[in-house]
Amino acid sequence: MKKNLHIETVVSLLALLMISACAPDINEPNDALPSAQVRFIHTASTAQELDFAVMNTVGATLLYVQRETRYGRQYRYDFFKTGEREFRLLPSRTTLNIARTVTTLEANKKFTAFAIDAGNTTDTLLLIAQDTLATPSDSKAFVRFIHASSDAGAISITGQNVSIQNFERRGVSPYFTVDAGEQTFTIQFSDNTTLDVPQTFFSQGVFTLVISGFRNPSSSQVPLNVRSFLDASL
Repeated sequence: MKKNLHIETVVSLLALLMISACAPDINEPNDALPSAQVRFIHTASTAQELDFAVMNTVGATLLYVQRETRYGRQYRYDFFKTGEREFRLLPSRTTLNIARTVTTLEANKKFTAFAIDAGNTTDTLLLIAQDTLATPSDSKAFVRFIHASSDAGAISITGQNVSIQNFERRGVSPYFTVDAGEQTFTIQFSDNTTLDVPQTFFSQGVFTLVISGFRNPSSSQVPLNVRSFLDASL
């Protein structure tokens, strides 16, 4: 069975309760201070609004918080000093840590932190992926895939210059080069049913396509969907 899918293009912990935002430890490039860029995308379909916090691992100092993030939205890149950083997710305006992970930020690199569903539950995880710094040539685009579905299991994805087999949940694909313009990718599930995913890419754009939600949703769950995010500051 084949379906067509519409794509949507889309300090202390107590201090989190008192402030609406906190500036990152570097808010603009500075040649004298090596830095990396980090952005956040909320793709956890079972989670409501989340606060995304960045902590210094020394002393658990709060460096930055993006408040009240919503499912299906991405947030801008910000600059941070290099070194170990702890990323945390909290239900908005609480001090409850529901996910955390530590990543070493390297100079002159870009990263995306994804909130994803842990599985067929209401738990949430953080997935950190390194973004490309390259720019596609004229009339081309880069695209990668993130498998954040709650219950889809291993899938395969095919399309122009794209072939991904046995793509497991929490998987991050490499970037693929495709022609700018209209493209259609086909997702094949373990029961051999397929889903066509149409998408339009502009020349020299860099895109991340996130598969999230439930393939077999209950009345209260988000159905499986694919959303396109542009790898650029907003």
